[in-house]
Amino acid sequence: MRNAARDRRIESRPVELQSESRSVVRQSESRPVNCYTCRYLDVINIFGQHENVYRCLVRALLHPLGAQETISGLRHEDLLDYLKEVFDVDPATHELIIMEEKPNRPTQRQANVTVLEANGLIEEDLSKDTFNLYCLVMNQPARRKSTSSGSSPRALSPKQSRKMSPRNSQGNSASSSPIGSPVAPRNESTGLSPLLSRKGVYFIEPETARTSTVKNSSHPKWNEEFELDIENFRKDQLHVYVCDEEGSLETKPEKNKRHKQFMSILRHSDEHDNIISDRCLGKIRIPVRDISTLGTDDWFDIVSDVPCKGKPRVEGKCHLRLSISYKQAAEGGCHQPNEDYLQIYRQCLKHTYSTSRQNHSRHVGDRYGCLCLKDHRILQVFAEAHRISKLSQSLSKLICLLEVQCEDELIYSGDVDLLYSLYDFQMTWDAMQIAQQNVLDRMPLTDMELSNYQRVASCYIELKSSKVDELPALFPPAIETINVLKTKLGVVVMLLDLELWEASCDGKAHISDRITKTIQARISDWIKDQMAEFEETKITVKDKMNYVIEKLIDFVNKASSHCIVIPVLQQFFNCIGVNYFRLVSLALDKTISPESMKITEKINRYKKRNANFPENIKMASKMSLRLYFSLKNLRGVISGCVSMRDSSLLGLTHYQMWFEESMTYWLHTFRTECVQRMEKAVEIDKDVVVVTSLAKYSHSSVDVLSCFSQVIGEWMNIGIHEPDCALMGMINITDIISDCARQYAEKIQLIIERNCYFDNIPKAEFNINDKLCITLNNIDHVRLYLSELPELLAWDTVIMRISTHHNNAAVGKQALGTLQRLIDTTNDEISSKCKSLLRQICEKMKVGIDRFIELFMRKNSVRTTDNLQSLDNLLCYISANLQTLEDQLMPNMFQYIIEQLWSVVVSSFCAQIQPGHLRSMMSCLGRCGLDDHQLLNPECQALQDILDSNAKHSDTLMLEYYEGLSSDVMTPTVNCGYLSYTASYVEETRESISIIVTVFQCSNLPGLNPTGYSDPYVEVSLQPQKLFRLSRPQRTHVIKQSLNPVFNVNFQFPNVSKEVLKQPGNCILLSVFDHDYIGRDDFVGEVVVHLPTVIKMGMDESMDIMPVVIMPLKRPTKPTSGPYEVRQAKYRGKPTSGPYEVRQAKYRGKPTSGPYVILSLRKWDKEAEKFITRRNRVVFRQNQRTDSVQYGGGIFSRVFSLLKD
Repeated sequence: MRNAARDRRIESRPVELQSESRSVVRQSESRPVNCYTCRYLDVINIFGQHENVYRCLVRALLHPLGAQETISGLRHEDLLDYLKEVFDVDPATHELIIMEEKPNRPTQRQANVTVLEANGLIEEDLSKDTFNLYCLVMNQPARRKSTSSGSSPRALSPKQSRKMSPRNSQGNSASSSPIGSPVAPRNESTGLSPLLSRKGVYFIEPETARTSTVKNSSHPKWNEEFELDIENFRKDQLHVYVCDEEGSLETKPEKNKRHKQFMSILRHSDEHDNIISDRCLGKIRIPVRDISTLGTDDWFDIVSDVPCKGKPRVEGKCHLRLSISYKQAAEGGCHQPNEDYLQIYRQCLKHTYSTSRQNHSRHVGDRYGCLCLKDHRILQVFAEAHRISKLSQSLSKLICLLEVQCEDELIYSGDVDLLYSLYDFQMTWDAMQIAQQNVLDRMPLTDMELSNYQRVASCYIELKSSKVDELPALFPPAIETINVLKTKLGVVVMLLDLELWEASCDGKAHISDRITKTIQARISDWIKDQMAEFEETKITVKDKMNYVIEKLIDFVNKASSHCIVIPVLQQFFNCIGVNYFRLVSLALDKTISPESMKITEKINRYKKRNANFPENIKMASKMSLRLYFSLKNLRGVISGCVSMRDSSLLGLTHYQMWFEESMTYWLHTFRTECVQRMEKAVEIDKDVVVVTSLAKYSHSSVDVLSCFSQVIGEWMNIGIHEPDCALMGMINITDIISDCARQYAEKIQLIIERNCYFDNIPKAEFNINDKLCITLNNIDHVRLYLSELPELLAWDTVIMRISTHHNNAAVGKQALGTLQRLIDTTNDEISSKCKSLLRQICEKMKVGIDRFIELFMRKNSVRTTDNLQSLDNLLCYISANLQTLEDQLMPNMFQYIIEQLWSVVVSSFCAQIQPGHLRSMMSCLGRCGLDDHQLLNPECQALQDILDSNAKHSDTLMLEYYEGLSSDVMTPTVNCGYLSYTASYVEETRESISIIVTVFQCSNLPGLNPTGYSDPYVEVSLQPQKLFRLSRPQRTHVIKQSLNPVFNVNFQFPNVSKEVLKQPGNCILLSVFDHDYIGRDDFVGEVVVHLPTVIKMGMDESMDIMPVVIMPLKRPTKPTSGPYEVRQAKYRGKPTSGPYEVRQAKYRGKPTSGPYVILSLRKWDKEAEKFITRRNRVVFRQNQRTDSVQYGGGIFSRVFSLLKD
């Protein structure tokens, strides 16, 4: 078929050339074939497959598309001669083809214009960033003479521009114009013909394209590409107009619409170039014949039509990229230019390598890759003529170099050329991915190109895989290995990293399999060497257990170091499809797991055999713990190298189960070491030496806490995952620390007693020294550490895990209670010991304080010097001891002992002095140097408040009592229902007011009758009643058998002094009672309204507009404690004297407090007695409710009631 096609081509030639063509064919067939060594680069007869390629090259050189090169040796006629040498064509055939191709001039050519950017554009007022710039690109065709004046020329429609690779497109246009750069539409409304005739000359309306508009910029960047047809190569000109858009067409008047069309008739004369509707800043004229064959990429001056001083004025510069090529599927072009370019490059490379083998002085790898300058120029001319992209050119070069490497069996010098070619392709690829916005334009390669690349790259990788055995040792991993691997397999990695592989073609499969097998073999050899050394030690050592564990620990540690990920090495192997550290991890786990399990079983048997030898148990426990930590570290390292699925299949996953029996021995070892270290610390710290000048404790407490921290750190490092084992261990660790802290406190107490601090020495002053304070501080320092255990041991995490594991929150709560109980019990015991010691100190000081006060209060007719001196001595004694306590004692212990000490002082004062002496005594103590904090302790303040309160008038105490009730905003713990009311007042005169109260209803009242209901009514009164004698209490009617009664009753209290609104304590008391026919009415609850808060109502207003207030009913509690507490035992049962006598003997030493209690003690005051009688009615007659809710309105009320009971 090939010969038949050749004969038909010969017969189609002129008769005078047919005989010459046949002779050339016979000569070429008789000449021996020059076979190229590469199996992909077979030499084919020039009239066979390469004939069309050769003709295309000859045609491109004979009829250049642009300005030719003028350098000698690179001119087109020189390149034609060199082309004959490259393709090994005999001169006669070469001349024949030249003769045939000379008449075939290309008729369909196009100019490729890329408008990149503009710069240097400035307004007339020198302002910048005020332009809305776009460019009009057109090809101005040559003028033609009319055939006759009477006949009209042929009308030609304007051609629309085409765009090969739109870069800045914003959307698809409805026309065939390029996206983002539409051709100005033809103006149909004007009726003008696109062909204008003037003085016998007519010109064709030029093809025009427009870029997008860049708003508000003097340095616009378009980067848009256009294709314009060329009519006459010698006379056509490219015109580029830079315009400033003044507004959209929609905003202009209809009469100017004709001038706003982009396809307005462009007149031929220069004086009519300004027909563009928008302001034209300037234009660029480029003759087509001046564009280089290799393309032009340069900045061009933007010249204004208005000259400056007779010379053209340059407005700025515009960056253009220009080239000339054949039209697609044109007569002079190739149907598959990319494939033809690959064949040409292959032929040039074949010629270059054959020449270099014959002439060793020639270097193959010059700056043009592997080709000489002439080869490079031929390829460039062909690529520009057929618009072959830079990416396709780079890929063709890469494919050819790979073919050569495959045939030459991977010569080392070729890898350098391949690396340079790969770098060039990668940079071209990355630049295209960034520049193209359209996803489809990011893969400009054809399927044939991708197929060629995958075929050749797979062959190269397969050849590289066959030489994997020549690589350096792949295990153990090392940084030094990566440099050798990059040299040997760097090209393979880059080939696989290119995004040109299809899913069906996996280039990594072959080489990854070979390297995986090699790595596994190396790992297996290394493990055998280690295990052989391990077995030798078992034979030579007598006491094998500890030595075997030590060797296994070393082996595990080495394995852990080899599994640590080296990022550079991992990244390299990932590129060739090998998960290096996963292979290493799985292989090591397969060997270490069974060996470690055997060793742990032997350790358990060894401990059972040596149960009576604590030293052996202790040593074996330490060694097993070290082995545990080594396996844990290896497990953590391996988990980071494998996937979640592989991690669950590892043998080391269950390593903690192997040590469950050993955990008991570890905890026993922790306890033993803790106790021994604590005893040793106490023994060493006999003299109680302070750690530093800033610390208030000695070395023994620091050593004990350091031991605790070490135990906790060891346990947290163990990190048991199984919830039950973790909880068991955590309980044991908490118990160990608590028990050691308790023993430490006991030993400190024994030290204090052994030092005779509390021996009774008659008539001797007890002085607190620094050593005693530091000893006490040591106990408290250790005790405070217990409060940190929940956080240090992560109680919350373990409790949550145990609850989730058993799917029962009660289990976690029970475990938390057990842990908390351990700490609370220990804390209480240590605190009790501390407080006992502090109380003993205070009791020792009380002897001296009583002696000084007794001497001071000795009743003589005349105050002697001894009396006054005793007071000074008392103050000095207390001050000295308090100063020592404050300087040396811990703050929380100092607070407790200061309270105890002042209780002793106050009790002494209360027992021996009258109330009037307290202020003078405090003044004396203050002048002796004690601050307010030390003086105003709770006991002293309580005594002072009691004395002050007893001196108050009964009316003042009543006001204080009601003020306390009205200011109580706490929500009641027992739900007694709600009361709705309004309260206001009206001014009657300047001095008097009338108080108006409306009771609306009650809701949710408790049932107090046996039936479960109540018979409620509301009593309204002004309190205290002694101040409102004229305003008697008023009450509503009784509503029977109701828990939500509605009253709607108004009450008015006239002639009330206006001053009551300003006095705190005056209030409106709304009391709700349950009416009983037999006995007293039961109290339900009350609401206290402070009178100063009542709203004023105008004379023209009514109660209907007043806001309704809903308040909960409260029940006052029994006043048995409070801020005015008085402990009767201090007064020894002696009555006080004065007008406000308090008779203590009647109250049997019961605690009393506040104004209420003081008033209850004033039996001589009739008003106070009436007040107490009325209030006792509501305080002591609070019956339990009988309705369905026993304790009130909800679960919280029931809880509070239970707690109260």
